[in-house]
Amino acid sequence: MFEQIFEESLRANDTHQSEFHQAMVDIRKAISGRLEQASLSEEQERHLINVLMETGRMEYLKDTENKAFTAEQAEAARWFTAVQTSLPLAVTIVSAGARLVLLRRGLRL
Repeated sequence: MFEQIFEESLRANDTHQSEFHQAMVDIRKAISGRLEQASLSEEQERHLINVLMETGRMEYLKDTENKAFTAEQAEAARWFTAVQTSLPLAVTIVSAGARLVLLRRGLRL
């Protein structure tokens, strides 16, 4: 169950990342096309270049956010796997300890 949730979460994140990056590509193309027009004033050109640079900053922040999300998901998966694999061992140890205590007290299971 956890693995399914984990995989679905990563797939949704990948989809979201792809859509975001494609939107940034589309915005940059539109801005680049506008910058090629000779009729722009210096102020308009400077504004479009600033917007273009902002899209790069936004992608950088989104990538940083994605890396943090992926790391959190991986840590949760490692923790769950460790608990899942350790649980039978813990039950065995507790059962053996309980049997030992009962045997020492003269009780049999």
